Amino acid sequence: MTGLDIRTIFLNYTLVNLVSLLIIIILWFQLRKRFDGIHYFLLDFLLQISSLLLIFLRGHIHGFFSISVANTLSMLGSFMGLVGLAVFTGRKISYTFNIILIAVFFVIHTWFSVFNDSLIIRSYNFAFIFLLITAQCAYISLYKVPARLNNLTRWVGIVFLLFSILNLVRLIVYLLQGLQTNDYLHAGNFETVVLLGYQILFTFLTFSLVLMFNGRLLLMINSEEEKFKKAFHLSPYVIIISRPDDGKILEVNKGFSLLTGYPETDVLGKTTVELNLWENLANRNEVIEIINREGRVLQKEYHFRKKSGDMVVGVFNAAIIEINGENCMMSVIYDITERKEMETRLVELNATKDKFLSIIAHDLKTPLNNILGFSNLIVEDENLDAGEIRKYASLINKSAANTINLLENLLEWATVQDGRISFKPRLVNLRELLSEMVLLISEPAAEKRIEISLVDTAEIWVKVDENMMKTIVRNLLSNAVKFTKPGGKIMVSACRNESEIEVKVADSGVGISSENLKKLFDIGSGYFTRGTKNEKGSGIGLLLCHEFVEKHGGKIAVESREGEGSIFRFTIPVS
Repeated sequence: MTGLDIRTIFLNYTLVNLVSLLIIIILWFQLRKRFDGIHYFLLDFLLQISSLLLIFLRGHIHGFFSISVANTLSMLGSFMGLVGLAVFTGRKISYTFNIILIAVFFVIHTWFSVFNDSLIIRSYNFAFIFLLITAQCAYISLYKVPARLNNLTRWVGIVFLLFSILNLVRLIVYLLQGLQTNDYLHAGNFETVVLLGYQILFTFLTFSLVLMFNGRLLLMINSEEEKFKKAFHLSPYVIIISRPDDGKILEVNKGFSLLTGYPETDVLGKTTVELNLWENLANRNEVIEIINREGRVLQKEYHFRKKSGDMVVGVFNAAIIEINGENCMMSVIYDITERKEMETRLVELNATKDKFLSIIAHDLKTPLNNILGFSNLIVEDENLDAGEIRKYASLINKSAANTINLLENLLEWATVQDGRISFKPRLVNLRELLSEMVLLISEPAAEKRIEISLVDTAEIWVKVDENMMKTIVRNLLSNAVKFTKPGGKIMVSACRNESEIEVKVADSGVGISSENLKKLFDIGSGYFTRGTKNEKGSGIGLLLCHEFVEKHGGKIAVESREGEGSIFRFTIPVS
């Protein structure tokens, strides 16, 4: 050891610490936004470097600075390291106790360097206070650390434990041997070994801190990646990550599979074009254009195709993100198909409301006014003879009958829309049901000299809701009478095949134009027309027929030409 003096070791120690400081500065720049406590370690290293520089200048500057201030800076640096560990591990330390320790340390060092020079007292003071601070660091790093951080702080704790042991050995040696000089720069081989020990441990401390922070960073990255994966796969929305240059799909979440029906293994490496996801490829081209221009797409509504071929409406969002240094496109789609269906349903309900208001305002008002007017004539005109009274009574009767028929249809329609209608199918003799309805309508048909007949119908038993079936047939026959000129014909028939039963009502009436045929079963169209004797209609009857036929799982259709009559037919599946 005779070849190495303490000043040379201090110079080497200073240079090594400068390298360590540069490493900590780089670490601080990289992680300062992630870890709050890292700047305390930076302060620790800065204070240690300042201390070493002042000690190295001993003999060239006043002893107060090279001894008292220099060693106090070293203690303050160690205290900053303790604070950094406390912040990193989330543990509390006694700031008051440690500040008092450093204050006492400063007073003792100042007294025994400026007023009563004693190297042995200063050495006791340094070793003892340094032992207390490093022991706290070791205790926090090895025993008080949370279990999840135990592996990260272990090496830091071991280094501080070795610091503590070295200080304890130093105290024991001082007690046994003392010091033969007051000049620290010539304090002997033992102090040289101690200083070399400090240097080696400080170097190990630097690398253990780097390992600790990098390990914590890796844990955070893994945790964030795990959170991302959970959010990615648990999201109810469709999420697709793809390459923007060729559109190849890199990853999809479970929401994608649930909505589209494609398992993940079937889509990776393919494009949305190959999967035929877009209803209209022009929409995809629009997305690519916006992405290239703005870097993201927000709140675009498109139609997408499932694996089954069914269509869904989705709100599309996309942005360019960087994953492992590569630009990728993250697309998010949330399904609004149900919302769109509800919007359509609301439109239909509004149309229904408007239709009801129209019927109540006009269709009911007219017959009621007729009834009121004709009844007033009978009541107020005492000169009416029996024939005139019968005439007005007949008109009142017809208006009342039409009003009742309209009210029945309205009540049934309201019940259907409200979802309160009961569907009670049972076996019914269809021929008998049709005969009953033909008989019911025969009187108004006879008034217009219309021949109405049931033809080509054998006895057929079918499982239907009898009341609904009567409503369907009654409305079709009433319409046929209404739009058939006097002297015309109406024919009713039914036939059965293996899968369904078809009922047909054919008339020789005025017919319907192709344009108006499309409006017959649409409540929003507001389409209705008057009969051949100016009979008023509301259109509710045909809507009821449509609802009730569909309730049975069947279909209703119409064929017609203007001036040639109409054929209404509906089918009921054979159960």
